[in-house]
Amino acid sequence: MSEAAPPAGADAELDALDYYTLLGVEVDASRDQIRAAFRRFALRYHPDRFVDETPERQGRALAIYRRGAEAVDVLTDAEQRRAYDTVRSEGATRLTDDVAHTLARRAKGPKPAAPATAAPVPRATPPKPAAEPASAPAAAHAPAKAIPTFAKPGAGVRASRPRPARASKPSRWGMAAAPKIDAPKVEVSTPSAPAVRTPQARAFLQRALDAKAEGDLRTAWRMLKSALEAEPDNPVLERELYAVERTFRP
Repeated sequence: MSEAAPPAGADAELDALDYYTLLGVEVDASRDQIRAAFRRFALRYHPDRFVDETPERQGRALAIYRRGAEAVDVLTDAEQRRAYDTVRSEGATRLTDDVAHTLARRAKGPKPAAPATAAPVPRATPPKPAAEPASAPAAAHAPAKAIPTFAKPGAGVRASRPRPARASKPSRWGMAAAPKIDAPKVEVSTPSAPAVRTPQARAFLQRALDAKAEGDLRTAWRMLKSALEAEPDNPVLERELYAVERTFRP
């Protein structure tokens, strides 16, 4: 199926809708409610329903469906949803890579300044003993006696020099951690298989796995075909499609 570009005004109308409005759910909707809303959304806007329409309508339907897959991908992931609610309160309608990086930098914040080091206190000098008056006759002729060490002023008292205070390192609990905006995990049949990279392909693959678990092989086959259109030559998607086609011939 050839992809046609949406009309010029279609992108502007689509960008004006946030994810909740696009899927028709409340802002406090649960994950199950969001997934159920996307199933209804897919029944209306899936590109397979417009194969006989004009290229303009085909491109419009494809653009809407991809935006819906992006919405369910973000709203069903707890961390991405918190990040999206933050930028949505500031007027944004999508959670793009640039917006996610801006949030991460904002969460880190400026590094705290190190406290100033206290200046060392000068060491105190013990006072000198007062000289005896020269007018005393006995002192003039009496031999000088050595003053015992323990009797000298300041003896036995060692003035301690205070050590400068060390700058305390900021605690890792005092620094705000950047939010993790990880891509939703998609369970595939082979644990060592390479990951599905694009959000659209992951959304199609998840829908295919749900339909396969419910026994709806026709819907699973369609979802896998759409996933391969969004991400061609992906070995994970090709292997899943081959597994479905072995038991179901479209």
